[in-house]
Parts: sequence; structure tokens; C-alpha cells
Amino acid sequence: MADKKKFVILTSPRTGSTYIRLWLNSHSQIRCHGELFLWKYKYEDGFRHYCAESVLDRTLHVFYRNRLLRKLGLNPHLNRAVAEYLRRFADDPAFPLPWTQYDMADADKPAGGKTVIGFKMMYNQLKATPEVQQWIARGKVSILHLVRENDLKRFVSLVRMKSTGTSHVQGNNVKPRPVTIPIGRMMIFLHRSRQEVQAYRELYARGNPYLEITYENFFSDMAASRQAILSFLGVIDEEMEEARLKKTSTDSIAGEIVNHRAVIKALSGTEFEKFLAVYQT
Repeated sequence: MADKKKFVILTSPRTGSTYIRLWLNSHSQIRCHGELFLWKYKYEDGFRHYCAESVLDRTLHVFYRNRLLRKLGLNPHLNRAVAEYLRRFADDPAFPLPWTQYDMADADKPAGGKTVIGFKMMYNQLKATPEVQQWIARGKVSILHLVRENDLKRFVSLVRMKSTGTSHVQGNNVKPRPVTIPIGRMMIFLHRSRQEVQAYRELYARGNPYLEITYENFFSDMAASRQAILSFLGVIDEEMEEARLKKTSTDSIAGEIVNHRAVIKALSGTEFEKFLAVYQT
């Protein structure tokens, strides 16, 4: 059996990664899964579902990001479970297909013969799973690093998601909902976000096949982005299906941020003032 080319969409929340994941999965040669190592991931292709096959693994999975687990010496067993799961992900033709919509999972269908396979992973999930880090390094797994340049927009989106309890929206009747921004948390977030992106850029840009794309460039020129990404993954250039997701943001700062005057004041004169340029005041 020929080895499949493997990749990871490495990113952080509210970067358009779900849209890009679904879009990639529509390609005839690409199988792209969601956040397989997210603790609450409920679909049958996920690590959580794999752990449910064993009482011990199911119990350990509840604590797999817990520091106490490591101190007790139980983490190595779970690392072995991760390694076996990743082997099945790459080699088992019966591995479940990725889910493609929020109300369904194609769990009863095999993954099939697509030649390029990958999944989405957030920074914190990668940090919590050393075996995935080793798998990426050993296999020279390709890294598609997805970054959102405007961290203010990303923070607003995070606050809105927590406020509404909704991650993604489908349909045509999407109404932006303005949110109140906690100024102190916003400033901490903006500083940490740049540092986090740079840390993972330095970690993988020289050691693995690496392509960095931005939310802004992807959605402003999808044709050019498609060509760059598909060339990086080594597959044919073909038209792909757009995900049926809708943005919940607006370019009106008053329509997006309740306390927009306080936000403008806090960012004015700082390195983050540039993030305000996308808004109409």
C-alpha cells in the first residue's frame, strides 16, 4: 500500500479553519478531518470515539490533558493509544469519513482511497498531545499554518461565540450581534496571539513542508489561494465546493462592538491600532 501524504491544518480558533477544512474535503484527492483531538469531539472519526472502545482508554481520555495524569505515570499509555489511532487514521481503509455538516457524520462510510489526508488541530490541542508532535516530526507531515492577521476581529469573534454559544452559522438570515469587549482581556489576547503564531512558525517552518496562509488572503482571492494550497499538497487543481457557512461579522465597528469607543481609545497609539482600519467608524 502506497503511503498517503499527510498534512495538518495548524491554527487557532476563529480563523476560518472550519470553512477551509470543509472546502479541502470537497477535493477529489483530499480527505480532511476536523479537530480529531478536541476533547469534546463527538464524531466517529475522532480520538474520543476511538478511546471509547477500551474501558481504560475511555477513562484516561477524560484526563488526557491533565497534569496529574502525567505525574502518576499514566500518560505513556494514552500516548500509545494516540500512536495506534494515528496509524489507523493513515492506514486503515475502513477509517470513518470526516463529517461534512453539523447535523450529521458519515460514520457508516469508509474513508476510501483518497491519497492526501489531514486534519485540523488547534495550538492548545497540539501542545497537549506529545505523540502528535512526534508523529508530525517523524513523518515530515506537511503543515498548513492558518493565521488570521486581524487579531481584533478574531477576539471579537471569540467573544461573540461565547456570548451566543454558536460556533458557525448556516443560512441566509444572518444578523450580526454586537458584543461588549473586555478591554483588559483584549490587550492580553492581542499580545499573546502574535507570540503564539511566531512560536509555531519557528517550530515548523524549517523542519517540515510548510505553507502559511492568512484568513484575509484566502477570502479575498480564493482562486489564488486554491492554487497555492493544492500545489503545496501535490494534488490537481480543480474547482471545489464552498462550505455553506456564513459570516456573522460586520465592517461597522458600532454594529460589531457595543463599547467601540473604549476599544478605539485602548488601541489608539499602540501597535494594534492598525486592526481598526477594517472598520467603518
